Amino acid sequence: MKRIFSIIFGLCLCLSVHAQKDSLKILLTADSLYSAFDRAWWKYSLVDDSAVAVPAYNDSSWKYIRSGQIDSNNFKGIGWFRLRFNIDSSLVHKPIAFSVRQKGASEIYLDGKKIKSYGVIKGKDSTEYYNPQNVPIIIFMDSVGEHVLAIRYARYTFRDNQYAGFSVEMSPADTTIEQKRVNDVVITVFLIILFVVFFTLSFLHFLFFLYYKQNVSNLWFSIFMFCISGIWFANFWALFTSDPDFNDSLKDSIVVFASVACSAFVLFIHILFNNKGRWWTIIAFLLSAGTLVVYYTKALEMGVVLFVMLGYVAVYSIICLLRAIIKKIKGAVILGVGFGFFMVSLFCVVLLSIVMKGLEFNTSNSILGAILAIVLLLDIVCIPITMSVYQAWMFAKLNKDLTSQLQHVKELSETSIQQEQEKKHILENQKAQLENMVAERTAQLTLEKHKSDELLLNILPEGVAEELKNTGSAEAKQYNHVSVLFTDFVNFTGLSERMTPTELVQEIHRNFTAFDAIIEKHGLEKIKTIGDAYMAVCGLPNEMPDHAQRVVKAALDILNYMEHSGSTFQIRMGIHSGDVVAGIVGVKKYAYDIWGDAVNTAARMEQNSETGKINISGSTYELVKREFNCVHRGKIEAKNKGEIDMYFVEG
Repeated sequence: MKRIFSIIFGLCLCLSVHAQKDSLKILLTADSLYSAFDRAWWKYSLVDDSAVAVPAYNDSSWKYIRSGQIDSNNFKGIGWFRLRFNIDSSLVHKPIAFSVRQKGASEIYLDGKKIKSYGVIKGKDSTEYYNPQNVPIIIFMDSVGEHVLAIRYARYTFRDNQYAGFSVEMSPADTTIEQKRVNDVVITVFLIILFVVFFTLSFLHFLFFLYYKQNVSNLWFSIFMFCISGIWFANFWALFTSDPDFNDSLKDSIVVFASVACSAFVLFIHILFNNKGRWWTIIAFLLSAGTLVVYYTKALEMGVVLFVMLGYVAVYSIICLLRAIIKKIKGAVILGVGFGFFMVSLFCVVLLSIVMKGLEFNTSNSILGAILAIVLLLDIVCIPITMSVYQAWMFAKLNKDLTSQLQHVKELSETSIQQEQEKKHILENQKAQLENMVAERTAQLTLEKHKSDELLLNILPEGVAEELKNTGSAEAKQYNHVSVLFTDFVNFTGLSERMTPTELVQEIHRNFTAFDAIIEKHGLEKIKTIGDAYMAVCGLPNEMPDHAQRVVKAALDILNYMEHSGSTFQIRMGIHSGDVVAGIVGVKKYAYDIWGDAVNTAARMEQNSETGKINISGSTYELVKREFNCVHRGKIEAKNKGEIDMYFVEG
């Protein structure tokens, strides 16, 4: 609301009380966020050094300024500002809305970490200025105690009497974001309504003048209304621009509109109630022109000139209205009531501002703030409305058209609010749909992950698969006590020549599927199949003291299956116990394999076995001889191994 009332109360809120040095130590709590930075004293230096952002930087020799503002005459284009503050536990890990208002470019650092940049700082000729207009960002404080806010600020060109610097505000994020959204909507709708109403009144009374030029008061009233609507339009436009220079241009236009509006108001009152002499109107024009000259040349304080001009308008209007009321001129009471209410309420607000050392026009902070906002709103509209009522009283027929226009504006406002509600409802529905889509997609991803995990477990042992998923690789390991099983189909080549490829694959698949179930039953790990050969191992990746017994039992079950399944093939098997190295080879199409002398020896056991027999080595025999009947075959020559003790397992 400050933007709307800045012109009327620019003179009223100029008084401020400097903070005591105790305020250099700011303690932020959940209840003090709104006001803490308004009274803060910052340290500043005109050096440009990135080390300034570090919290431990020594700034003891820096100067102090109030609320981040410095006279442009003392600012050399770029500098650093630092503020130390403390927070209590009520703000730790809580979302805080951090917002900045400025006319330059800045980089914001919190505890040495850059949290935001506004505009671009690239030297005098390339810096891009940007005013975020208190649009908040969300920050989190991770600890209680002292924190350091450092701002690198740049502004190389200034209008006369401007200040360099910025204003900072922190507030609870859970209420600020929603409150700002609501405020933006309310202010936007409010300004649009004011602009439409005042511009409509201006246009209508200009038409009244065109149809009845003898009543010149309609012309001045139309100009007055047009200037007031221009003020609202400039404020409305300022809501959507982040260019500080363009924002200053809008302020220039507001001053021009205000000056012309004052002259038009004086002429309106003069024509209605004191249509004698012209020196009052000449003074009004001179004051308006002088206001603009002083504003652009900065010859005098703008506040002084505005005070003189507004004072002249007020004095002249009071004199004319009192004289008209005393003379009982029809309609004078209507304008007198509106003007009287404006002056009395304005006087009360000024008095409260002085007594309370400034007022905050925020309807969400206090009942007094809400009452003052309503009073200010009535102040804004009371004089134009009473003037319009007076004109409507003179033009009863045209008043009906004016009422129709106002009703149309009201309907537009209601339609706008309804559209906002419909948009909100649509957004809520879309949110629910998106949440459902996310839930469905999450379920799909979970299912796909489960499938991929199952597939990986079919390729690798569980422990190796987990290591591969967690680290991206799996180290090869030595296992000293394992038993290796090899199987092979007898006369596979001859039999396969008499079968079609489809029949061959189906038969191999049927047999190996049965083998998979058997080795899983006995706790073995399938290593691989090569053609008609099948290789499995027991004792890795988890050690098992009965690894040899398990392998022999699995071999007996396989042999039993082959004898009773009606398989086309006959089988021979070999087993050896010893140590191996196991791991993953390659980076594509992962293959888990084992290496070592035990693997080669097991292969020799299978090669030297016979149809329907389980051939085991001496090392395996020593481990299983108490549980299984074995027939010693003697020492048999094995390729590249020499003579090896071999045994047939009888069951």
